[in-house]
Amino acid sequence: ATTEIYTLPYTTLFRSCPTPDTCSLCENNLLVASSLDLCVDECKTTDFIENSICKKCSVPMENCVKCLDSNTCIECPDKMFVSSSNNKCVPNCELDEFSENSFCKKCTKFMPNCIRCSNKETCKRCITG
Repeated sequence: ATTEIYTLPYTTLFRSCPTPDTCSLCENNLLVASSLDLCVDECKTTDFIENSICKKCSVPMENCVKCLDSNTCIECPDKMFVSSSNNKCVPNCELDEFSENSFCKKCTKFMPNCIRCSNKETCKRCITG
């Protein structure tokens, strides 16, 4: 096994691999940064951890900047929103939603009889019947 320490501006990277070319498992509870082929103490903010491997949020979820896991985006690029139905990045919220802090939110969550709203306090169309 090879052990070397690399220091980058924000993260210290540790190489502790079975062979010099491949990190499949890391020692001392470190995580595999597969894009760098290194063992790291923490993943980038644009990654999520799955089975001790740092994986990019944008691979399972197109356009996702930050995520909690492979199905839950928590930050999208500018002019995109996190969908309330599938937690993925979308260009617009649905008609029965409004945007707040880059998240789409269902009108009915705040106003049970509202199907179209501009915010959590202003209903534009109510359920009829």
